[in-house]
Amino acid sequence: MQQNSPVLVIHAGAGPISPEHYARNRPGVGDVLAKVAPRLASGAPAMEAVELAVRMLEDDPRFNAGIGSSLRLDGSIRFDASIMDGSELKGAGIAAVRGVPNPISLARLVLERTPHVLLAGENAAEFAVDCGIDLLPDNYFITEERRKLWEKKLMAGETPGDQVYSSGGTVGAVALDRQGRLAAGTSTGGLIMSMAGRVGDSPILGAGTYADDVAAASCTGVGESIMRILMAKTASDYVRQGMSAQEASSEVVKLQKEKTPGTSGLILLSAEGGIGIAFNSLAMNRGYWTESEGVIVPE
Repeated sequence: MQQNSPVLVIHAGAGPISPEHYARNRPGVGDVLAKVAPRLASGAPAMEAVELAVRMLEDDPRFNAGIGSSLRLDGSIRFDASIMDGSELKGAGIAAVRGVPNPISLARLVLERTPHVLLAGENAAEFAVDCGIDLLPDNYFITEERRKLWEKKLMAGETPGDQVYSSGGTVGAVALDRQGRLAAGTSTGGLIMSMAGRVGDSPILGAGTYADDVAAASCTGVGESIMRILMAKTASDYVRQGMSAQEASSEVVKLQKEKTPGTSGLILLSAEGGIGIAFNSLAMNRGYWTESEGVIVPE
């Protein structure tokens, strides 16, 4: 049986990121790639690599997922996440969930232990407890940096409507394993100052996350914009129509900017191992690993 050359690509949020913040967050991206890549190289499934990479990003307080998540207008936090196995066209997500240490792993449990594609709110948290996950208080996930930013915006009188044109972070990963299987996963703390109950693109298959037999994609940016064009599925369709992964990535972020407000970015991986990375925001933390090039994290 022919073996594929594995590939791993990750992102850690697109948006109005200053050069200082980009430089601060860049090592976190490289660390994840360096630690997960050996698993893929030794034959681990794409789904395992994606889940592990996103878990590590969720555990890093520099990024807007898990620890370090953004605060909503009322000062609370909730998580959205999804994961998809392209080899079986199966995926699942969780939305507006609180207290879960690693939302991406809960999304995978929904995939593996239920017949459903999406669980939300308190019932999703109850499912987590049923699966043996200990829920943690909001304060465990709220960093001093996020709290101060929320307080600043609150004092300035910002509302959810003021946030439509800014970006909220988000982390994600796509992988191709030696068996040729593709997988994608995305996790987020959401848009800062959003209304309670708001859900973005990250838990929605086809919008924030998608994987099939030709491509795998994970998106970041303004969820309202990403959902309107089904960005992840549209990018995969472009690959199916004959575009390279990079061409498809560039075309889909162009489409988003032309058709909707806000900014976006995505990582895209084709079944042939082609990598696509594009964004129309000021910056996007991202990087990739291949056997031939090793770990690459742009300056």
